[in-house]
Amino acid sequence: MSSLFEKLHLPCGGAGGREHALQRRDARLPRARKNLQPQPFAAHSTGVAASLQPTGLGRVAAKGQMMQMRPPAVPATVPPTFRWLSLVFSVLLFGFLASCSGVKLVPDYDAEAAKAITDTSAEVFAFYDKMIEAKAKANPAKLPYAAFAGDWGKIETDVRVLMVREESRPLNTESQRIARTILEFWQKYRAGHQKTDDYSAFLLGQHRDRFQRLFTAALVAEKAKALAVEDSDAKKE
Repeated sequence: MSSLFEKLHLPCGGAGGREHALQRRDARLPRARKNLQPQPFAAHSTGVAASLQPTGLGRVAAKGQMMQMRPPAVPATVPPTFRWLSLVFSVLLFGFLASCSGVKLVPDYDAEAAKAITDTSAEVFAFYDKMIEAKAKANPAKLPYAAFAGDWGKIETDVRVLMVREESRPLNTESQRIARTILEFWQKYRAGHQKTDDYSAFLLGQHRDRFQRLFTAALVAEKAKALAVEDSDAKKE
C-alpha cells in the first residue's frame, strides 16, 4: 500500500499527509489566480470593431434606408388669403384697363383724306382706261411712253401727296403702308413703260385691277377709323 501511495505521490495519511495536501493546494492556487486574471482584449476588440464597420455597399444601403425613413416633404401651398388678394388685384386691374378704353389707338377719321384717296384713284383709273383704249386702236403698234409721260408725272405727284398726308398723321400705320405700296407700284410700272417704250394690253388690265384693290384697301382703312370713333363707346348711343 505504501508503495502505491509513493508511486501516486500521495501521502499515506496522518499529519504528514495533511501537510502534503495543503502544500499541493497552495501550489495550485497561483495558477488558478493567473487563469482568472483578465486577458488583453486590444487586438481582439480591434478586429471585432473593424468587422462591425460598414463596407462601401453597406454605407450606400444604410444611407438609402435612412432616406426612406425620412418623412415625405409637405408640398408648399398658397395661403387662401394670398389667393383672394391675387383675385382682387386682377379684378381691379381689369377694371382699370376697361376704364382706359378711351385711349386712342387709331387716328380720327379724316374726310379730306378719304376724298384724296377717291380723287387719286379716279385719276389712276382714267389714265389706265385711256392707255387701254389707245392700245386697242394702235394694235399691233406700240404704245410709246412719250405720249403718256405727262400723265405719268402728274399722277405720281398726286400719289406722293397722298402718301405725305398719310405719313403726317400719327397712329396711321396701315394707311401709310398702303399709300407707300401704291407709290412703289406706280414707279415700277412707269419705269417699265419707259424702258420698253410699250405697254402690253394684258399688263394694262392686270395693273389697273391691282391699283383698284390697293385704293379700295386704303379707303376701307380710312372708313374703319370713322367706325372706331362712332362705335368706341356704347353709352353715347
